[in-house]
Amino acid sequence: MHRLLKRQLKKVYGDTLPTSPEFDRLMSLVDQGYQDFDHDISLLGRSLDVSSDELNRINANLNSLLNALPDTCIWLDADNRVREIRGADGLDEVLFHGEPGQPLCEVFSIKRCEEFMQHLQGVRAGTKPDSYDFEVNVGGDAIYVEARFTQLGKSLMLIIFRDVTIRTLVENLRTQALEESRLHQRQLQDLINSAPIGIVITNLDNDILMLNQYAVTKFNISANEVTNTRFEHMLPDTKREAYQAFLKDFLARKQEGISDARIDIVITPENADHFVAELRLSTLSLDGETIITQTFLDISERKEFERKLKQLAQTDPLTGCHNRRHYSEMAEKQLILCRSQKQAFSLMLMDLDKFKNINDTYGHGAGDEVLKVFASVTRGLIREGDILGRYGGEEFILALPNTPKAVAQKIAQRICDQISLQQIEDSGNTITVTASIGLVSSPKSNMDLESMTKIADDLLYEAKANGRNRVES
Repeated sequence: MHRLLKRQLKKVYGDTLPTSPEFDRLMSLVDQGYQDFDHDISLLGRSLDVSSDELNRINANLNSLLNALPDTCIWLDADNRVREIRGADGLDEVLFHGEPGQPLCEVFSIKRCEEFMQHLQGVRAGTKPDSYDFEVNVGGDAIYVEARFTQLGKSLMLIIFRDVTIRTLVENLRTQALEESRLHQRQLQDLINSAPIGIVITNLDNDILMLNQYAVTKFNISANEVTNTRFEHMLPDTKREAYQAFLKDFLARKQEGISDARIDIVITPENADHFVAELRLSTLSLDGETIITQTFLDISERKEFERKLKQLAQTDPLTGCHNRRHYSEMAEKQLILCRSQKQAFSLMLMDLDKFKNINDTYGHGAGDEVLKVFASVTRGLIREGDILGRYGGEEFILALPNTPKAVAQKIAQRICDQISLQQIEDSGNTITVTASIGLVSSPKSNMDLESMTKIADDLLYEAKANGRNRVES
């Protein structure tokens, strides 16, 4: 019988126990219950021993892990009192100057502890992020610290402090470098935009990647409208083939070390005036990729000025006819061409009859008007390819490529007839004039220009001698 059961029965029955089957049965069941209880107690004890050992082992591992951390850790209770401080990198000596058991702000060595505590309360309430960065000044040097918060149960808070000075300085340098890069990029973009020339950046497929303000203005578009637009789309259809051939040749010659090239080309933007541009191409490597820089300048005014200079150098300013030198150059080329093709070539010298009398009677202004009328009438009677020049004074010379003598005679006669019909008004006076013409033709253009001119001059004098206002050939 279980000793505890014996003691209890002796208290009730003394030394003499009742005898009956039922009582014996009850005693047996109670005794078995005590034995089972002892067994459970024994099992529980062993289980508690195991749990305690496991807990101690886990606690030891946790302490080893915390001791191995290269950071400073503290535990706070629900009242924000410091329960424990663990320091591994010397940061604890910088941040804390007291012992555990005190409120955090009494041992915390940072200036803005109130802001830190507000953030801590926000972390506990779930309204603030679980990290907080702050700065500590040590001996005039700034140390940047990162605090990370971890809630342990309902009341404990673990805070891990890490020195992030190097990381912060690197990030600051990276941010500063990035800002400087952006500043330089903006300055470069401003410089490009302020350039008095058009700058278009394209890839090797000639897709526009970027253009400056000058180009945007000249193309009458926004910078966003040209994304993935090929540059040749800015050119008229008639000029694209020549430009594409120029670009292809430039890229091919790039392999030979030629880095730039230029061409004059007409640019016809949509909804904007066309203009003549001097286009220059060059290449450069950017991030390992080759891009093409296409700069252009509107040279329309320069081209127009050059055209006018050329016209002044080649044209008689009074009548608009070719001057003598330019006439000779053009006539010589046409004569050589006719000779090579075995074609006829005709030439006539024309002189206004008694022109000196007109100047003497009506003045040189009236004489100039007569010369202009003669040039205008003659131009109206000849073909586009015929060459009319002022030979000197009141003399004009006309070259007729691919024109046989019979046709040239008809043209000469029409000129004489039309000039004689003109009534030129000047200062209230009506002036009439006639012309004499010497005509020479070379059936197969086998004479040179000088010889033909000499023959025409002789024939012109014959026309004068034979009564004027006539054609001699």
